Amino acid sequence: AEKKDGQGKLTTRETIQRIAGSVIRSNILVQDVSSVSKAEGIEEVRFSAEDLGQRRSFCWSVVDNQLNAYNKDVWVKRDLAPTIMSYIGVSSKKDDALPFARLIYADNKISVFDEDPAYKKPNPEKPLDEQHLKVGIKALARMHAVSFLYFAKNSHPAPLSNTWFTDPDQRSEAKAILEQQLDKVAQALVQEGKSTDEVNRVKSFKNIMFNLYQDAESTNSLLPVLCHGLPTLSNIQFKYGADGLPMDARFINLSSCLYGSGLADLHIFINTSGENVAREDFLLRFLYYETFASILRSYGEKVAFSYDDLKAEFVKKRLYGYIRSSIILSQKVKTSGIKTTSQTVPTPQMSSPRPVESKILGKFLPQAKTTAVAKFSAKIETDRGNDGYNAATKICEMMQKALKL
Repeated sequence: AEKKDGQGKLTTRETIQRIAGSVIRSNILVQDVSSVSKAEGIEEVRFSAEDLGQRRSFCWSVVDNQLNAYNKDVWVKRDLAPTIMSYIGVSSKKDDALPFARLIYADNKISVFDEDPAYKKPNPEKPLDEQHLKVGIKALARMHAVSFLYFAKNSHPAPLSNTWFTDPDQRSEAKAILEQQLDKVAQALVQEGKSTDEVNRVKSFKNIMFNLYQDAESTNSLLPVLCHGLPTLSNIQFKYGADGLPMDARFINLSSCLYGSGLADLHIFINTSGENVAREDFLLRFLYYETFASILRSYGEKVAFSYDDLKAEFVKKRLYGYIRSSIILSQKVKTSGIKTTSQTVPTPQMSSPRPVESKILGKFLPQAKTTAVAKFSAKIETDRGNDGYNAATKICEMMQKALKL
């Protein structure tokens, strides 16, 4: 229940005043303090304050350190993120920080994170438009680039190990779980009226799933980085400018974070967060790769691989991307009757590509589908309707592509 007087189990109004005075401004006066319990040992505290002549709203997460000693989400934000940023230092670009809620205070009892209320969750039932995808991809590239620099010279902590693949005792359990997850995908295909032959062909992926996941998520990659693990619509927030357009993004729910291949994150984000049509090359080349390279350059480092190298590994992991993303989306599928027909999305005609100027890559002639991204994104959303994701339909589309690989 919400506490209007600012008196929570973890904090008092006086505690918030003291911390605000140390991290914001010494003579700041907090007002309208309220707290809500979000989980065991975690409170959300909201308050307002006059700051340099302006009324500002604040939102903090206050965490009981003892009760959350084994909370991975808290550990990533409280321990790992500050360690990484402290090691690599401040770059020539001040905004090159990990896209997480920032730790602003910690003592023996509590840790406090700035949950800037300017960041908002998108509608988890509606795919991201082009502007949101761009900002999300840049945030993902930032997380990967900053951690890439750190792990290039430091070993990864044990909590980031993917024990499914490193512990032989977990192999059988991992295989069984993956097979159960694929069954959920097969159920979505049945629900959409797909043929028995197609459903059985998808089920045959069970024979390769463990090795497929092991290879795709391995750090034997061009991008051995801190992966979010589930960079989906439910786990991202956006900050908006005065024009209403997204200008920054951050990731939440970090319990799935692992040390692995950043390309796994890319597949999941692109496939589950937006319509996987006509934008892949654009997102990879001009947003992800250029942002990644720009951040490394701001720290005085060069990218040791080309965009073509990155794209080749991305393509190699494509089957993993379709299956993993379909499994994630299968959690959204509601049980209903079997369809006898399924609608297809009209394919827009693509115009001839024009050269694109890139700071890092020089002049580049994109494929037609890249050039048409912005032009047809609105049309695709109209064709689909404004009701958002039909997860089962999206799964069918990805599985059809997977069967053709």
